Amino acid sequence: MNAPFFQVSIGVESGSEKILFNVCDRKTRIHKIIETFDFLNKHNIRTCAFFMIGFPYETREDIFESINLCRRIRSTVAIVSIFQPMPGQSLRQLCIQEGFIKGDEKLPTFTSCSILKMPQISREEIVNLRRVFLLYSMLPKEYYSKIEKCEKDYQGNKALYEELVNLRWRFL
Repeated sequence: MNAPFFQVSIGVESGSEKILFNVCDRKTRIHKIIETFDFLNKHNIRTCAFFMIGFPYETREDIFESINLCRRIRSTVAIVSIFQPMPGQSLRQLCIQEGFIKGDEKLPTFTSCSILKMPQISREEIVNLRRVFLLYSMLPKEYYSKIEKCEKDYQGNKALYEELVNLRWRFL
């Protein structure tokens, strides 16, 4: 083939086996995801990893398991979206049963916000973590305190956020 490159895109979804198994009903083990990306990286095959946050029952700790997995697998591209309970999904019914949604809400885009109202994590926290997910996963850990400032107060730290985003591109 005369393609300039090959790319494999994988729906990783979560770095938490609890979320993968118990919520998403996926039977993928984290070590298999790591092995797959290690193999692709070893053979210089571009990768795209799709992550999603804001799943029913998901906690901040679960989201950081996803951040740590993203950090570990070193995909060429990573995309982070927010779970939306789409009509026809079994998870939508679960969200209605658990009272996370009423069922008549207008669905937003996969990047704008969460409509789930859960006791363990707020909608705002999900949006804020999505905004800084790739900063946490790509910058060295010594930047975590600065990233957290942007996570907790984006409006008051826009200049710092832009600085960190620009810095992130140097670590690719």
